[in-house]
Amino acid sequence: EEEAKAMAALFGYKSAGIVLSVAQDREDYAPAYVDVARSFNIPLVLLDRDLRRCNLPGVFLNNEEMGLKSGQYLRSMNYESLLIFAGPEYSLISQDRLRGLLRCLDGSRTAVTVRHVPYTYEGARPLILEYMEDLKDAELPQCVVGLNGAISLAAIGVCRMLQIHRGRGFFSFDAVPYASDFGYH
Repeated sequence: EEEAKAMAALFGYKSAGIVLSVAQDREDYAPAYVDVARSFNIPLVLLDRDLRRCNLPGVFLNNEEMGLKSGQYLRSMNYESLLIFAGPEYSLISQDRLRGLLRCLDGSRTAVTVRHVPYTYEGARPLILEYMEDLKDAELPQCVVGLNGAISLAAIGVCRMLQIHRGRGFFSFDAVPYASDFGYH
């Protein structure tokens, strides 16, 4: 709804073109403002997230390749167990990153657990806390992986709060906000 309001404002300003990072990255997301932009002959260029049904130009990360390269690194670390906190199951970004990561780890000795949480720190933290509190010491992963910086920050914070961070690896696909405050880089 906020995204549609912002787009309506840009249409009202008679924008010559709009570079847009859409709010959703669902397969079925096709907002009505795309048709409005086309009717006003206002070009849209997507940044980071694609509207796959709308056939628009854009600049995107290759999230599956990111997953593959991350998986190669994590596999080289010889972790016995990974706990991956991914974004929502419907998220195309999460699906692509996970596909690459799991493809690389397939056939390795590494035990992998995946949990889906919201992309935001505020949304992810309580779910990560609930999950981590239920783990017994023998079930704790050697490395915790976050598919974005906010999720990774929430996981680090939860592990520190529960005092289970020492000797545990942390890996994030994106830069983790304030990571240096916790001694990570």
